[in-house]
Amino acid sequence: MLQLKKEVELANRAKEATVMRYANSEMEVMKLKRDIENTNKQVKELHREVELLNKKQHMLSTERERLTLMVDSKVFFCLFKNAIIRSKKT
Repeated sequence: MLQLKKEVELANRAKEATVMRYANSEMEVMKLKRDIENTNKQVKELHREVELLNKKQHMLSTERERLTLMVDSKVFFCLFKNAIIRSKKT
């Protein structure tokens, strides 16, 4: 009878240890899933940021081209004006 009680107690301890290992592994799985979700959110945010920066780069490039054309036209106008002034002097 005493030996049977010891076997039952050992079996209960083994069952409790198994349940604890299972619970710990489930907690680890939940933590890893949460980490994956957070990482995916960060990746999405970084993709949005890259897209925004690409749009800004394109906008700035277009603006630079516009300003370059404006400066070129003003330089051409000044050169043309100076040429006309010089031709009048001679």
